[in-house]
Amino acid sequence: MKFYYFAAATLLFAVLVCARQKPFRENMHTIHRDFKYRRITQGFEKIAKMLKKLPSRRRSEAAMEFFKLGITEHSDGHFNTAMKMYKIVSPHLDKESRANAFSNLGLIYREFKGDKAVALSYFEKAVEEIPTHRNALRMAAQVYHEMKFFSSALRFYRLALDIQPEDSMVLANMCDIQRQMKNYTKAKQLCENAIKIDPNAALAQSSLAMLLVHEAGFLPTFSDDRKQKMGKAKQLAGLALTNKPGLVTVWSNYAEVAKSMDDTSTAKKAYVRARDLQPQNPTGYHNIGNLELYRGNMLEASDAYRLELQYRLSFQHSQQQCSEDKGEWKAAAYAWGASINDSDKRVEILMRENKEAKEIINFSQRKGNSNVDHEDSPHVAREFFTRENGGLVSVQQTEIVFNKTKWYGVGRIMNAYIQNQHGTVYKGCKIYLGGHSYLAGVKNIGFRVLKGKMHTIDLHYHAYATLVSFNMRNYFHFIVEALSRFVIFEQYFSSQVGLAENLKYIVPNRKHAVNIMKILGVPDSKIHWYDGTDPSVRLHVRELYLADWFTSTKDTLDDPYVSPTHLFLPPTGKSTMASVRKNLIAASHIEPSTRAEILILYVQRARVTVSHRRVDNEDEILDSLREFRRSHSDVLLDVVDPGSMKVEAQVALFSRAGVIIGPHGAGLTNALFARKGSALIEFPVKDAKFPYYNYISKVAGLKHWVVPELSCSGQNNFFAGKKAVEALMRTLQYAYEDVLATRSKSNARDIGNEL
Repeated sequence: MKFYYFAAATLLFAVLVCARQKPFRENMHTIHRDFKYRRITQGFEKIAKMLKKLPSRRRSEAAMEFFKLGITEHSDGHFNTAMKMYKIVSPHLDKESRANAFSNLGLIYREFKGDKAVALSYFEKAVEEIPTHRNALRMAAQVYHEMKFFSSALRFYRLALDIQPEDSMVLANMCDIQRQMKNYTKAKQLCENAIKIDPNAALAQSSLAMLLVHEAGFLPTFSDDRKQKMGKAKQLAGLALTNKPGLVTVWSNYAEVAKSMDDTSTAKKAYVRARDLQPQNPTGYHNIGNLELYRGNMLEASDAYRLELQYRLSFQHSQQQCSEDKGEWKAAAYAWGASINDSDKRVEILMRENKEAKEIINFSQRKGNSNVDHEDSPHVAREFFTRENGGLVSVQQTEIVFNKTKWYGVGRIMNAYIQNQHGTVYKGCKIYLGGHSYLAGVKNIGFRVLKGKMHTIDLHYHAYATLVSFNMRNYFHFIVEALSRFVIFEQYFSSQVGLAENLKYIVPNRKHAVNIMKILGVPDSKIHWYDGTDPSVRLHVRELYLADWFTSTKDTLDDPYVSPTHLFLPPTGKSTMASVRKNLIAASHIEPSTRAEILILYVQRARVTVSHRRVDNEDEILDSLREFRRSHSDVLLDVVDPGSMKVEAQVALFSRAGVIIGPHGAGLTNALFARKGSALIEFPVKDAKFPYYNYISKVAGLKHWVVPELSCSGQNNFFAGKKAVEALMRTLQYAYEDVLATRSKSNARDIGNEL
């Protein structure tokens, strides 16, 4: 009897369970039909109701079903639907499934939305849920990699490698990072390991090709070893294309290999292919612009650079985001007529209020701001909130008041940031000084989502003036740009009572910069030494001064575009460089030379640290120069490597030179210190963007000569063949005679005045 009661109870329970499961299954079936026939709104409404009503256990079961539906939508290309689905169901999933949902959201934001910052936040959420989530680790590493946050990228790649040690893709990506960081031995080892694991690892083959091109740069131009390495590089780059024809990096590297072999036609086709694979990626246009500049096609280069800037500064396809939370509020405060002086206070008020746009504007009007018309208020708010909150970066120079007579100006900015190797100065979403290589500094100014990962150094106790600018590690750029700004600042601050005493200079921490500031008598207590090599470190400066200049009457204050023919060098006609020259010569205590001989200086490129623009067969040139010296009794000859000398010694030596000869490179910057009427003979590069040493010659009063027969592209070496050496010696004879004639005319003058 008991058995029958038990059987009846079991049957009743089963009937009740089936009765409860029937509407659950029917609802799931209905929702699937809604999505199948694209009744998306109705489907999401039913999902929301269902998740709200179901008990916890059944809610998790339903969420898992909807997650699978989201994956289907994702694979079918319905990204917006999949994204919404993942967000709705993720709170109700188990840890593993939730991590997968976050990882999928990251993929959508990266590949479909183009928002790498948000993508990264989701990949990292996935890793927080499951620290061994291999896909999320790899994708987070790739985003950091693309953003050039190399240390973070390597950290995530290593974590992924701990899970699967023989992951050829991870090894190839680590190789690419080490190559870009110039750790060539590590890079080569990683690439070779990746190819050993997977002989078809395209990225590893492509990166290894670039490493072989680098190694070939240290070999004589026409040597068999160089030809062999370049041939192997071309072969590897071609294999990479065969294995991954849809990978942009592979096409770009193939173009670089072709360019290094002077096959510019093939390089152009490869760069165009890379651009077409990602037509809204600014880097593609930048590469084409560089190639066209190398080929001498200025109009084509200009078009490419302008397209680069168009995409670089657009929201949807730019990597930069406003890294200051107050950026959108600051813009709104300016829009409502807040002056520079009270805008910070206005921003704090707006931040506390944190209302909708219209309410905030009404608040601003109640505070007495009459600059906003009530009818136009929503439009003003919408325009500024969209622009600033969207992350659009714009270039601003309006803080600098230019004097068109002197062609330079000084500006003051409160609470600004300085970041990266170009010393990019920005505040909120506005860049005030971004380096001059087509806004090279713009790309790495930081992401809102990465704000917590940045190390900020606060400089609040002094006023600061920045001497950091484009390519600050280079001797030429420091002498010409940083010291020109130093001259401008010294003139400006001398008229500002009380400011000079409390002022410090922000100076690139390079050996030559330390040496020069010491020569000029600037004590360490007046300097903040700036590294800038780590893009995750930035300075926050409470009171910052900038200096900049115009270079032609065609420049305009409000033009955010930098033309490829725009010279960032201070104008020679009203040059600060004359003061730079005079100050360094005076500070180095140069005694005027009374010797009648003409000193010929041959400037070598550093053998150890420089892999390109060296002179192959240099002994042929040196032998000819020694023969020239023997045949001219009034000639002295010295062969120098300026990089191995202290700056004072360089100034002293070059101030005695009559003729300076050498390949295009930073060492020729010292021609600035030569006597007026001397000569500079340059071995030119075909793709030099600016006439650097013609500029130096104009400032110093030298005659500038070039030897076209001794030319090369910027990444190759010069070859001193027989005809090239003959052309050099003819040029030297002309230069020697010109210097003799100039000196004979100025015999009666004080030689010291010619420095």
